[in-house]
Amino acid sequence: MKKNNYEDKLNVKTLRLKESSANLIYNIAKEKNVTESEYIRSLIEKDISEYRLKKAIEEYKNNKINISGGAEMAGLAYREFLEKLEDNKVPLNMDTLSIEYGLKSIKKALKKRP
Repeated sequence: MKKNNYEDKLNVKTLRLKESSANLIYNIAKEKNVTESEYIRSLIEKDISEYRLKKAIEEYKNNKINISGGAEMAGLAYREFLEKLEDNKVPLNMDTLSIEYGLKSIKKALKKRP
């Protein structure tokens, strides 16, 4: 099983579901050939990822964080966060983008020097 940041230690949480939801979970898990726990965990992880991205985009739009901060908050690479901003038609703060790009270029150039 692939290990990710959230599987360092699994905690037990109990929830109550409507019988119809529980039956659907059982059937979907069976169809996907996973346990009900694995399926429920995947739903929760997906929702958490979506929440983190939405929050990061909101913070970026409100100029509370820069692209690097948004990428970190969303749990994405810098380039992936830029793509998500584009997908969501969020205009880039060109001043911040220019400065960050310039700094990265300078760092790369300095590393290449003998």
